[in-house]
Amino acid sequence: MLRSSVNEADLELLRTIGIHFKWPYFTCLVIKLDKNSVDSERYNRADPSLFQLYIQQLVQEVLSRRANGFCFVMSETEVVALLNIPDQHKAMHDVKEIGETIRRQITSLSNMTVTIGIGPSG
Repeated sequence: MLRSSVNEADLELLRTIGIHFKWPYFTCLVIKLDKNSVDSERYNRADPSLFQLYIQQLVQEVLSRRANGFCFVMSETEVVALLNIPDQHKAMHDVKEIGETIRRQITSLSNMTVTIGIGPSG
């Protein structure tokens, strides 16, 4: 979905696992942990994957309140949020606000920073 177009069979497969995308457009946020914002002792003391799981859970919580979307861990430092939107032009303002909410919550709740990239998927 992030790298190519999606057909109806793909959407049906996602529905079988509880992921419902009802609108025609997608956009994504890539949330990248700024490793230098985490003290190296803190980072090495815990399993580094716990930082990504924490970010994923926080992002999914925000999405469940504000958008139709799904997020997943993409790499050791990145979480991707895939948002399903009805209108790609009007939605960009809302997507930026969602990204800013995520950034503020991570900073205030965990004393870490993230960099968030926003753009179309596919």
